[in-house]
Amino acid sequence: MIIGLSDSLYYICGTTYESSSSIDTTFVFITMRNSGGLVETFLLSNIHYYNLSYAIKTSNNKIALCGNGRKFNETSGGGYLTLITQSGELLWTTRINDDDPTTTESITSVAELQNGYYVAVGTVRSNVTLNLPYKLFVVLINNNGLIEKSRVFDNYYEDGSTENPVICSNNETALVSATISPYYTGPRSIWLLKIDNDCDTLWTKPLTIENASCGVGSITKTNTGHFILSGNAVIPNSTSPYPAFLAKIDSNGTQLWSNTFSGATSTSFTYCKESVDGGLAAIGQTISNGLFRIYFVKTDTAGLITSTWQPGAVAGRLTVSPNPVTDVCYVTLPQGCRQLNLLTLQGQTLLTINTTGKSTLELSTNWLPAGLYLLRAETPSGCMIEKILKLKP
Repeated sequence: MIIGLSDSLYYICGTTYESSSSIDTTFVFITMRNSGGLVETFLLSNIHYYNLSYAIKTSNNKIALCGNGRKFNETSGGGYLTLITQSGELLWTTRINDDDPTTTESITSVAELQNGYYVAVGTVRSNVTLNLPYKLFVVLINNNGLIEKSRVFDNYYEDGSTENPVICSNNETALVSATISPYYTGPRSIWLLKIDNDCDTLWTKPLTIENASCGVGSITKTNTGHFILSGNAVIPNSTSPYPAFLAKIDSNGTQLWSNTFSGATSTSFTYCKESVDGGLAAIGQTISNGLFRIYFVKTDTAGLITSTWQPGAVAGRLTVSPNPVTDVCYVTLPQGCRQLNLLTLQGQTLLTINTTGKSTLELSTNWLPAGLYLLRAETPSGCMIEKILKLKP
């Protein structure tokens, strides 16, 4: 994860693995960087961490990290919340559980409330009875790292199982979003749960993305008090690659819009943030032939794609002439382009052309309604996007 500390200083947080003859240990690492490069790297070595799930910068400029792990002198694992200073000084670490030795808790996300307390969310499962579904676990922690309250929520669907809950604060309340599905069967859906600063439910409801089975990856708050959810989707009875999705809801959980983003490869979004122009910037990954690659998308205020980018894009340009176009345009392809896709702004693929060995091609647009479209050139090193404006004849 990346956390901005100032205009020129930021943290990169992650997990690193150490192996020795006596113990295999996973630590959380923090790398502090500025515009000139590396400043400092340090490990949080007092905890035998299994992973880092999430990290936030707090209102008093500390860093809160959560995930799953245990102290060296403990025999069982579970969730944790850690607070450190920007220089890496450990302030406190709290082991999170519900005081039930027959269950194990994992923590996937954390948010700060207006009063300086923290709400961490995750899942809980039985250690005794196998194959029971996971349930939502919420814990309230004060600013000294002491647990004030914890609660296990029944799943929205009686036979459902909760996966990957995420949380975002809204002053004195918090909005939790989780993937939930009938246990190991049936389509996935999104569960919204709004809680107060005592972990009590204010309302709960499902969120449906039209014609898609969805898994949530993140939830973030906009400057207007709305919320953006991102993740991945599955279109039932479709053989196409899995698309990513973005959805915007108001503070009452009412859906304002949702869009899925399809492409030549399966795509998922793991994080999304509002940009200065009111649009969205989303980061995720694509997968093709077993290889994962980072994927960036920029949208307008309605969640429609304005540009995409993948690291490693080849030199050269994708150009279209004339543009705007009424009937036929000519496309110059970047070096090594093997496929050209014509997309709607929502990411729907309208046309796919094999361009292996080609440097230019003629593209007829007579069949297209007037409007704005995207051309995406796929190369071995990445992709390039160019907009096309189709005019009425």
